[in-house]
Amino acid sequence: MRQRQKVQKVLRIVGTGRIMTLSAVIFDLDGTLVDTELLWAEAMRDYLADRGCIRSKSWILDTVFGRSWLDIYHSIIGLHPALAQVSPRDMAVDLRAYYIRLREQGDGIVIASSARLLKDLAATYPVIIVSGSPRADIEEAVRLLEAEPHVRFVLGAEDTLRKTLTRRFSGGRAPLGRASARVLGRRL
Repeated sequence: MRQRQKVQKVLRIVGTGRIMTLSAVIFDLDGTLVDTELLWAEAMRDYLADRGCIRSKSWILDTVFGRSWLDIYHSIIGLHPALAQVSPRDMAVDLRAYYIRLREQGDGIVIASSARLLKDLAATYPVIIVSGSPRADIEEAVRLLEAEPHVRFVLGAEDTLRKTLTRRFSGGRAPLGRASARVLGRRL
């Protein structure tokens, strides 16, 4: 209860005397909990170069940053139609090997202050991670964050419920109820 009171103090709506109430906390993944976008951009550059598709750094960054995997895939095949022979799933698997190699060469990707915040808030509220990344990448990030017991479920690129659920929380409508999102082996 003390944690809830601390959060409510922070969420007091200035000048109204009202307190914003929370039903759950939704985190984005890339750039919020883990710093992976630059690694994915570098992995994309290497993946494309190995296939004879040289793109500028600015094109790579514009294509990768802040976009879902399916949007990235469609941008790639739009400029390199020969790559359309590779499905989004298969390309993601291939690209992941590049990403893993780069991640293992560098420093940690966990944003420690955000990981602590997630765990603190999870003591009081259901925590959800919503990302345009593939679910397997989100689940791996949850393990890297050591947040498995703290995250209620995740929604990724494959999940069509992602936007609907986000809208439901942000619009203040009915709670999630029993969403059929498989994540970390649990259901809400």
